[in-house]
Amino acid sequence: MADLTLYNVSAEFDYLCDLIDRDVLTEEEQQELTNILVNKIQDSAEEVIQFFKTNDSHINGLKTEIAELQARKKKAEERKEYLREAITQNMKKLNLKKIETSIGNMVVPNRTDISIEVTDIDKVPNEFKKSKTEISVDKTAIKKYFKDTGEIIDGINIVQTQGKVQFK
Repeated sequence: MADLTLYNVSAEFDYLCDLIDRDVLTEEEQQELTNILVNKIQDSAEEVIQFFKTNDSHINGLKTEIAELQARKKKAEERKEYLREAITQNMKKLNLKKIETSIGNMVVPNRTDISIEVTDIDKVPNEFKKSKTEISVDKTAIKKYFKDTGEIIDGINIVQTQGKVQFK
């Protein structure tokens, strides 16, 4: 355990626990090794906190960059669709069905696209309606019920997990 880093501290704790379980260490040795591990954690804590703060800052920067890229992508897609619509309208006005170039062709298809807009669902005959049934469990209500009563409802398992370290 000479050059102990926080990265491998959990492995050292496991090793220490194994030694304790096998009754290899005296009380003094157990206490001494435990103190070494605790001191190393305390010594490295500042570095770990700094890492997490730096990493959080990096993550926030990436989120901002992603949002900016998504906005740029949306604008590019809107520009593309605007241009497609303008070219389509102009080709129709000029009665051009096809324009050929050395790198590709532009073609206005003969088909007419149809879309349906529902204005009043109650007036639509039942033969054209679809229904969805979705059943879900209100986990928040079950959690509250369990906390209030301690009773576990049939069909439910309560999974308790230990909270993780927080950096403030």
